[in-house]
Amino acid sequence: MYFRRLRQPTHTPTSPYKVAVIYNWNLAIERQIAAGWLLRAAYVGSHGSHLQEYIQYNPAVYIPGSNLSTDKRRIFQPYGLIGMFEEDINSSYNALQISLEKRLTHGFTILANYTYAKSLDDQPNAQNVIAMNVNLPNVSTIP
Repeated sequence: MYFRRLRQPTHTPTSPYKVAVIYNWNLAIERQIAAGWLLRAAYVGSHGSHLQEYIQYNPAVYIPGSNLSTDKRRIFQPYGLIGMFEEDINSSYNALQISLEKRLTHGFTILANYTYAKSLDDQPNAQNVIAMNVNLPNVSTIP
């Protein structure tokens, strides 16, 4: 659980930490189809497992016209932010990328690209994305 009252986080893991894994791959084929014309087709893929999400258990409730602070509108009083990190998000990305390039004289080039892609993940909509703190690589920050 993650409790915060005075802006000092405390992290107590509830389960063994799972290391996030992301695999990326691609395959590209290029072919000159006429003088000065280049056609390129590529497949790009990615798969992620055990990606981290933050689940908030004490959200602030929206009250129209209220002047109360965020902490005063939380469900469980007098606590502030209560949440938990989970490593249970999966993702996949697959794409077909097509490029057509025309090489002109004097170093000029005309380039046309098209991408057909599909991206799937099981992270709930409007859920917080965990950002890595670059100064402390082992500590994640919550936006």
